[in-house]
Amino acid sequence: MNAELPQSSGHPLEKTIAAYGDAWNRHDIDAILALHAEDSVFENHTSGGKGVGKDAIRQILKGSLPHSRTCASKRAVLMCATD
Repeated sequence: MNAELPQSSGHPLEKTIAAYGDAWNRHDIDAILALHAEDSVFENHTSGGKGVGKDAIRQILKGSLPHSRTCASKRAVLMCATD
């Protein structure tokens, strides 16, 4: 079954979310971290790891990202809102 992706809403977060997904699929830790604030909180729902700050997040990603699947999907639904 091939579901069509919804049309872009033009919300500025769409580009950021797409960039994050692309970086994740390439396993590019530096590109992922470039999209995080210095005090970001990252929780890995598969490993249970939690990191605060880019250094801690880097360590989690180094351990888990090589074993992860891509997050690209033709059936993904992206919803952005201003509320």
